[in-house]
Amino acid sequence: MRDALSHLLRGWGWRVTAGSGLRWLLQRADHPWDLVISDHRLSDGTGRDVIQYLRSQRPDLPALIITGDTSPEQLHRLAHSGLPVLHKPFRAEKLRAMIDQTMTRSDDSVRKPGQGYQGLG
Repeated sequence: MRDALSHLLRGWGWRVTAGSGLRWLLQRADHPWDLVISDHRLSDGTGRDVIQYLRSQRPDLPALIITGDTSPEQLHRLAHSGLPVLHKPFRAEKLRAMIDQTMTRSDDSVRKPGQGYQGLG
């Protein structure tokens, strides 16, 4: 999924930094993220953990979660997280629209879609 998503985003002209989880992210804490797209289930935590960590340093960081989870408990947690959630499977157009909406809601100092993407998936 990470490779396919990275390929798609690069095809749209975005710069992509793709990682594997929370431990990977902690080694890159000073990276200048513009947007974070994270799968909900990671090998060492959740996408919510990743976003919470990054937003502790930059509260206005645009972020969204991708999930294929069907557990009622997890879906409830995601619904109450305040994060935009995209459910698998999804069409590329839906992802693009969600990125545009997420970036539009963010601070004007954040790059707009098409100018660069750096994320974790």
